[in-house]
Amino acid sequence: MPPTSGGGRRGGSSIRSTLPSRPPLLSQRILHQSLEAETALADALGETNNVLTSPRRARLEDHSDDSETSSVCSERSFESNAHRRTSDDINEIMLACESTHWSDRKDGLVSLSAYLQAGNTLSPHQLARITDNFTKMLSDSHTKVFTLFLDTVSDLITTHCSDLHQWLYVLLTRLFHKLGSDLLTSVQAKIMRTLDTVREAFGPESVLGWALRFLVDPTQTPNARVKLAVLQWLAKTAPLADPSTAFPSVTGEKDITALALTKMIGWTMGDSIKQGSELRRAAQEAILALFNLNTPYVTLRFAQLPKEYQEAAASLIQGRVRKASGSLDSPVGKQESCLSPDQVYRSIKRTTAEIQSYTCDSKVADTASHDSGISQMSLNDKNDIDLLSNWTAQLSLSSPTRSTNGLDVPDSTTNGLNGTSELTGSEDTLGKTLDTIDTLAGDEKKLALSLLATHVKEADPVVISHHFKRILRIVLGYIQGDLESREASLSALCEMLKKRTLGSQLQSFTELILINVIKAYSDPNRELAKHTEPCIEEIANALLPDIVLRVLIPLMTAGTYPYNLSVIKAITKVIEAQPDTVLLPFLPELMPGLIQAYGHEESLVRKSAVFCMVALHDKVGDPQLRPFLVGLSASKLKLLELYINKRQSPKSDNS
Repeated sequence: MPPTSGGGRRGGSSIRSTLPSRPPLLSQRILHQSLEAETALADALGETNNVLTSPRRARLEDHSDDSETSSVCSERSFESNAHRRTSDDINEIMLACESTHWSDRKDGLVSLSAYLQAGNTLSPHQLARITDNFTKMLSDSHTKVFTLFLDTVSDLITTHCSDLHQWLYVLLTRLFHKLGSDLLTSVQAKIMRTLDTVREAFGPESVLGWALRFLVDPTQTPNARVKLAVLQWLAKTAPLADPSTAFPSVTGEKDITALALTKMIGWTMGDSIKQGSELRRAAQEAILALFNLNTPYVTLRFAQLPKEYQEAAASLIQGRVRKASGSLDSPVGKQESCLSPDQVYRSIKRTTAEIQSYTCDSKVADTASHDSGISQMSLNDKNDIDLLSNWTAQLSLSSPTRSTNGLDVPDSTTNGLNGTSELTGSEDTLGKTLDTIDTLAGDEKKLALSLLATHVKEADPVVISHHFKRILRIVLGYIQGDLESREASLSALCEMLKKRTLGSQLQSFTELILINVIKAYSDPNRELAKHTEPCIEEIANALLPDIVLRVLIPLMTAGTYPYNLSVIKAITKVIEAQPDTVLLPFLPELMPGLIQAYGHEESLVRKSAVFCMVALHDKVGDPQLRPFLVGLSASKLKLLELYINKRQSPKSDNS
């Protein structure tokens, strides 16, 4: 009878004489100690195939790989015998990989690796079958031969990278979740190496986009360890990516980058202390890495976030800049705690190299110092600095300094300077922004338009009035551009409409404004339509209603769907904003178009026409409206009266 495995570790001479009847587990451990013993074991096992199916072997091989040594030795010993047990029949290989027995799966994985390394490829059907099986294996809590499985995954990716893009997100999500489970350090390191292989094969841009999607995917529920692993991987991947293609494109209402930044910033804020300091630091590093990758693009996303999130992002960037350039600023350290936005970006200019996505010919290459969080950035010229600094200027970051003649001077040393210098500075900054917009492209232009909206909102009305025609030309011009430029332009136009001091100037361009806004409102992109609604509401209050209605009423019947739908919605906004005395003269012109729209083939148009007539009834009353309803069928009239009664019932309850 063979000795037990415990005694077998030290009985080398006696073991060798009884190798054919030894349990494989004992042989594997001897194999790990001596290459000579490994060879002898291979020969012995070749003569005793019946051992493979003995009950004792099955019992002994059913060991746990919780021991790192036993797991590694088991796989290494198997690899040494791969020449005997591999197969070149892909159907047999796939069946082995799909087996419920881990030893058969091990055979299949080794054979598949050998099959792929030999230069063979899989058919689309075979590849789909393999990836489906691998997806199940990635979700399996059983960890036997997992490192061997990861090696096979790497071989599959190397061979079929171009055919696996559909599977990439599934693979990444499973690997991320594996990092959140209790695994040996060596297995975690193996997963990270597999992720590195994925990044090299598919490109950092592709995997970066999928990693951002993972953070905002509502179907994923990552624990803190998974979040930490993803954030750390993001921070390592971002510096390798191409800034022009790294971020996911905006589709429909979802801006993946903005949503991911919101989530990451949330993990850095005070209400997420329960997440742990390690997660906060990882989120900060990931945000800074993305900011580094494409500063204009990320800054534009920051500007779209809620105020508290913008402030948190600005504070993070300021803190990193102070850390990098503290020795270059004031020698009094305590003054660093109150840097103004202009100081922040002056520090960025001194301590960083180049914003990758800026393409201006004249580049500033001040490289006095580099920081791990905001390195490899540049500000190409002063206009770029102005564009970036104005984002933080809108955050109301308190500072005891102000800019006078280009110098930061404390309030106490301004010697009674009044708001004239501030007004001049505001006009200069707005003028530079207007000069810059037409020379920019892509994300830079979107950022400039977003900052223009901030200028219009916060600048003195006198300054806005001075630049009125230039601002309006730019805003209306870019309303017809790409999605993000249109959104930023609509925001700027909305801010102009809110300034009642511009009323007389805006009236002269009512038709032009309405045509452009309605066109944007009728766009099939719901996100753009949502950005247009505030503009429509401001038009209803800011522009003369008689001019607005005379422009809109003909468009209601002249335009096709969805243009006519947008016109009816805009008319409804005007009706809700104006008194009956303004609306009554327009009933003869307005009602025929609404009656016609009530019979439109599109249900949304019919519904909007009903809501518009309900709003009109609410303003002018039933006696004034009833004569225009005589042409309606009984069913349509009954439906309209039903909506009117529903609208009036809350008022009756309140009274």
